[in-house]
Amino acid sequence: EEEKENAIKEIKKIDAGCYIESKNAEKVNVPKEEIPVKLKHAAFFKPFELLIDSYGIPRYGTIDPTIFVAISFLIMFGAMFGDMGHGFILTLGSLFLNISKNEKVRQASSLMLYCGISSMIFGLLYGSFFGIEFRSLWIKPIDNIMEIFKVSVIFGMCFISLGILINIINALRDKDYLKALFDKAGLIGGIIYWAAIGLFIKMSMAKTHGLNIYFVVISIGFILLFLKPFIEAFFKIEKRNILTALMESAIDVLEVGMSYLANTVSFIRIAAFSLAHTGLFIAIFELSRIVNDAGGAILSFLVVIFGNMLIIFLEGLVV
Repeated sequence: EEEKENAIKEIKKIDAGCYIESKNAEKVNVPKEEIPVKLKHAAFFKPFELLIDSYGIPRYGTIDPTIFVAISFLIMFGAMFGDMGHGFILTLGSLFLNISKNEKVRQASSLMLYCGISSMIFGLLYGSFFGIEFRSLWIKPIDNIMEIFKVSVIFGMCFISLGILINIINALRDKDYLKALFDKAGLIGGIIYWAAIGLFIKMSMAKTHGLNIYFVVISIGFILLFLKPFIEAFFKIEKRNILTALMESAIDVLEVGMSYLANTVSFIRIAAFSLAHTGLFIAIFELSRIVNDAGGAILSFLVVIFGNMLIIFLEGLVV
């Protein structure tokens, strides 16, 4: 839109007598999926478009997820790859890539720079410098396994809840109120998810008072999701096969329950990778000690060097 006047000037250079008519995208009878989208971000967020592009450009009129992706990506990377020394190496590597003339490579170098800084911050929080431990500012994952697992799952719950809210807002902006309510990541699905979280917290704290309320909310939510095809058919005045609608409803209900559970549990990987990072260090230092005891001081030093390189390249890429 901001380039419209420049485009008109260029067209009039070719034909000064031409007639030009412009319309807002919303007023053109074209599906929103077909309206071209150009992302517009500040320099800091520009590199994260590489991540967005790998999933697909956001549809016109929806909330641009780039900022949310950037913040969450850096938090998760640092948490899984927290070491001040390794973060410093990533930062140096990003400066080397930045000399490239290729725009995509320069964006990747900026992404690596951010990841390196995040890794150094979490290395400070974990108390780790090339695997050598010092006093942590927050927590040592290997000594607080249950705590780091709990934090990871809580982060996952918050992240999924944010996704649900964005999905609802997008549906409301499209004036698709049925989707805002009945989508798998809609309001009803969200209420089921939040009620299930409340139920789990209550049960884990051995508090039985008020459990029935959570069960009632979850049950009503699943019943409404089960009735979704019939409600949609009523509002859209469509004729639908009852048996097919029942099968779809049953599958949707099962999918909602399973997907929320699986997606929440999947955030345990953040804790698992932070533990794996520490575990690899333990293995490398132990191997170095064995080699050193056998009289190979230089070889022992090389084991530590190449071990760190292995962690940076192998685990860093996986994370």
